[in-house]
Amino acid sequence: MTDTGPTLEERDEPSTPRWRHSVALIVFLLPFAGLLWVTNWYWKRVELFDGAEVKLAVPESKWLRLFGDEIAEIYFGDPIQLGIENEHLTPRQLKLIGSYKRLESLGLVGVSDDDLQYLGDLPNLEGLQIRSSHLTGDGLQHMAQLIKLERLVLQTPKLTDNSLEHLVKLKSLQDLRIETPLLTDVGLQHLEGAIWLQELHVSGGTVSEDGMQNLAGISTLAVLSLNNVEFKGDPFQPLAERGNIRHLVLNHSHVTDDMLEALARNDYLQHVLLIGTGVSPEACRKLDQAQPNLSVGYSLE
Repeated sequence: MTDTGPTLEERDEPSTPRWRHSVALIVFLLPFAGLLWVTNWYWKRVELFDGAEVKLAVPESKWLRLFGDEIAEIYFGDPIQLGIENEHLTPRQLKLIGSYKRLESLGLVGVSDDDLQYLGDLPNLEGLQIRSSHLTGDGLQHMAQLIKLERLVLQTPKLTDNSLEHLVKLKSLQDLRIETPLLTDVGLQHLEGAIWLQELHVSGGTVSEDGMQNLAGISTLAVLSLNNVEFKGDPFQPLAERGNIRHLVLNHSHVTDDMLEALARNDYLQHVLLIGTGVSPEACRKLDQAQPNLSVGYSLE
């Protein structure tokens, strides 16, 4: 028998274009791809939150709240408070943290200056605490866009004086806490421009009259804590007639009886705390009696 080829009816039957097959395949695979993406996103998030202190808020998307606010918060909630003790965060995890635009409070350990580049775009961040032996402070330049940052804690043995100049750009910063043995008058000079600062807590470093002169120039500064500081010269002389600082804490710092004489002339001080400073009880009582509104707390230990 000879092959006569397709019949007339077969030749007239239209063929399905290939692109329609492709579209149908894509439509078929889309739900599986979406499910795979969500699963991957969820487990990355679980890995990041493992062992961390997390407070979540109900997501803003109405679609994610279809099953109720409680379920949406547990599985898709936006973190607003996050404290992570993992010292080995990967760039991928840091980028994930940087994507949490509703984050208000963040605590990190072990991060480096380069790591801070991923955290510079958190528009609602109000509090940031960093404890790291790798941070020198150069990466603080990435923090300039944190327009709502009010409280910053930096605990690092390598924090340099020059890095503090970046903090002057944080216009909302009210409470600054620094722990480093490298702080000197040079670093405090950079802080003189932080005219919105209300509290400054320093632990470590060396401070003289020049450094205190810069701090005395911050008119909004009401609370000054200088712990474990080596004082040089007559450091409190600039505070003798300055009315901005109300509360002064000098615990475990090198303070002499003679240094306190300048504070006795400040009639704006309300509270001075001296614990483990080496100052004599007589000098503390004399300071306490110098001004009627001044309260002096002290302990030799």
